[in-house]
Amino acid sequence: MSRSTTASMLLAGTCIGALAGCIGSSSSGSSGGSVASDPPAESQTVTLSGQVVNGPLANAEIEIFGPDLNLLTAATADAHGAFSVEVDEPGPYTVETSGGILNGTAYAGRLRARCNGDVTCAVTPVSTAIVQLMEQQGAGFEDARALLRNRIGIAFDPFASPEDAEGRFDLLALRGHLDVGRNLESWLKALLIWITEDVGELPAGILVPESDPGADSDFEPDLACTGFELDIREDDIHYEVETHEQMVGALTDPSELAGDRLVIAITDDITAGFNESTDQWEVESGKDLVLIGRKADGSRPVIDAEGNSRILYAPPRGEGMILSGLELRNGRVMNRAPNFPGRGGAIHVRQEERLILHDTIFANNRASQRGGAVYATSPVLIAHAEFRDNRAASWSGAVLAESGISVCHSRFEGNEQSSIPTATSGISAGGSAIATRRVPNRQGPHDIDVHDTVFLGNHAAGGRGGAIYVDALAVSRASTVRVSESVFEDNTSLGGAVAVSTNARIGQFSGEDLIAGGDILIRDSLFSGNRSEQAGAMLFADEADIRVFDSEFTDNQTDFPQSLLVAVAGELCTTTFTDNSNPVYDGDFIDCGGNLFLGSSSDPFGGIPGRIVFHNGGDIRTIRPDGSDPRLLVSTSSFSPAPAWSPDGSQIVFVDGAIFNSDLWRYSIEDQQTVRLTNVDTVAATEPSWSVHDEIAYVRRAEGQGSNPFLIYVTSPDGGQGSHLTGTQSAHDMERYPHWSADGEELAFSVREDWSLDPNSTRVRLYTVERAGGNRGRIPGFTDANEPAWSPDGERLAYVLDGMVRIRNRDGSGDVITLAEGKSPTWSPDGVWVAFYRDGSIYRASGQQPDEPPEFITEGEQPHWSH
Repeated sequence: MSRSTTASMLLAGTCIGALAGCIGSSSSGSSGGSVASDPPAESQTVTLSGQVVNGPLANAEIEIFGPDLNLLTAATADAHGAFSVEVDEPGPYTVETSGGILNGTAYAGRLRARCNGDVTCAVTPVSTAIVQLMEQQGAGFEDARALLRNRIGIAFDPFASPEDAEGRFDLLALRGHLDVGRNLESWLKALLIWITEDVGELPAGILVPESDPGADSDFEPDLACTGFELDIREDDIHYEVETHEQMVGALTDPSELAGDRLVIAITDDITAGFNESTDQWEVESGKDLVLIGRKADGSRPVIDAEGNSRILYAPPRGEGMILSGLELRNGRVMNRAPNFPGRGGAIHVRQEERLILHDTIFANNRASQRGGAVYATSPVLIAHAEFRDNRAASWSGAVLAESGISVCHSRFEGNEQSSIPTATSGISAGGSAIATRRVPNRQGPHDIDVHDTVFLGNHAAGGRGGAIYVDALAVSRASTVRVSESVFEDNTSLGGAVAVSTNARIGQFSGEDLIAGGDILIRDSLFSGNRSEQAGAMLFADEADIRVFDSEFTDNQTDFPQSLLVAVAGELCTTTFTDNSNPVYDGDFIDCGGNLFLGSSSDPFGGIPGRIVFHNGGDIRTIRPDGSDPRLLVSTSSFSPAPAWSPDGSQIVFVDGAIFNSDLWRYSIEDQQTVRLTNVDTVAATEPSWSVHDEIAYVRRAEGQGSNPFLIYVTSPDGGQGSHLTGTQSAHDMERYPHWSADGEELAFSVREDWSLDPNSTRVRLYTVERAGGNRGRIPGFTDANEPAWSPDGERLAYVLDGMVRIRNRDGSGDVITLAEGKSPTWSPDGVWVAFYRDGSIYRASGQQPDEPPEFITEGEQPHWSH
């Protein structure tokens, strides 16, 4: 199921408040909890407690099984379905229940759950479904839970936490349908079919929210940001300062000039006084603070800490704060600095009221942990500001707020989240430009609103969110990201190069509810040249939706097989996609209309692109990739005509003739005429490939010519034998299966090395050679591979190894994706599918979901997909 790619780690906490039997944090998370699949290293006595719920199931008989399904102990639930037992072996545990009384009636079903001893365990019909998914799919606990969670669209077990499943689950109707457990097994069967095969009627109890496509397209920017004006009159200013020492004094309001608001004007550059980490300015008045620039020439005063200290710290006793008309440079906070070390390289604000940054520049500030320029526990408003070249190690290179951010008319350029994940630390958090980290009990809007703002060249080296990152920690509602009239260009990250909305991994708030991630809403915005590495999505909404309106996506790339957009669901409305990586999305997306898919961007709503040419018993035919619209083109006498499309899809080249005296032929789709291209006695022309430069590479097999009868030649569509491409370099090799790259500049082929010296040699490798014949050589990482096929983007090769069709990066790096048994792989134009044949039948398989079984297309052999 495609939805499984949106799954992320759940929080450590009570099973009663979350989907599935037990909840633990991922082993790659930063702290706390444990996943059911990661048992403790040492044996110890564990107290396992929980509740059997289909409605409280009184007096149910309970059996506890260990990781090897050995029975550890048994117990009986109390009148409320609760139980608590001690076991001497480490988990994870499988809990099975039978019998019991529900509302005065004997319960007929058997319930199961996967649990740990460090959290409370809920045994319900939903936890039973997860255990069955694990067994049916051969999936781990997290993957099975993700399948169910994403398909239903909730992060809670509705039996254990009914108030949190409102709108997605009709618990009353389901309890009635289950009929005291009598219909439990049939409901579970229907549910698993619906989850894994996406067919069948909607299972009882599950609700599909009513959809109103485009309903969110008219969201407005935050008027508090777009309409912000700073109204400071001459007589509002309490102090004017031009040195570090004067600012330190003015912050105490020594003359007691201020009432509820202290206004300080900075009248000159301050580049001295920040000599060590303790030299930061500290707000002490407990009043609203306004710092404004007021140089005589109208330029912004520069406050430069020269990399020695943070510039400004505001403790909790203060109120709101405004900075306007300033430039803060080279602030630096390390792990041993005073007042929350490592956070907020230029300013650190722990006040409750909104921090406003207006007409201010933050440049080259550093934090060893979070918030390279700004760290705030309060909401943050940023208007007409600029952040450039700021850096933090783990969270947000520029701005990190724990209570929401509103940004307008601003620019973020060259900011970086710099730390790279290690085997012990796991993935770094991310958010190279801005990030929110919503935690319990924080005041404020908690959302991210972005309007008329440019994000350029920001980079998250070790985490998600090359521009924006949202992390919601154990709270009941996640933040929503709203973006309008903004530009995202050349941002990069490991995953989610533009925006991420996710729930979190940490466990210290285990008493709080588990959350679902917030939605991402985008309107009238441009995304260009963004890059996401390590198979991370460009836009990623975990447990949430992505809705895009009136926007443009151009030349954005993610590593195969990840999609550009990943969400539980979403909408695409009047948006243009041009030359992006494919597929466009993963999740249940709706086409609102008006979308354009240009260049290499495939249309996800228009079916699988292209046509496949193939042969069946020598008859050359074409067919759509879904198996419809078969057409006979031409019949041949060859057992292996190997048809191949011309780049424009108007013609095919194929092989016809006797096995040792075959020739190349060209067939025109429009006028249905054939033209003979080669005609040399005692020579067989086989395995043609037609490039965008109108060059046809083929294998010329001449049994009586020299020691090597298999050589690659190149001819033109006008005909003729052509010329030998690989020259004397191939003197003793057998060259087969040539395939041009999409740009026609390289040819991949398989080589049986030194075959003429040792005809029994089975050593096969993949080679490339340039169009002009130079730089012939091995491709590393493809030993014993055969039948190469370039992906449309030129980054990957499909090939055959040990009879299996596989995919790998063309430079031999990265993981190998194994699709299925087969021969003659060929790519779909969007680079999503690979077609191949086996046993006289043609199939297609998804490189994005290689675990899905291949889909039958038609009977035939030697498929070739149109460009």
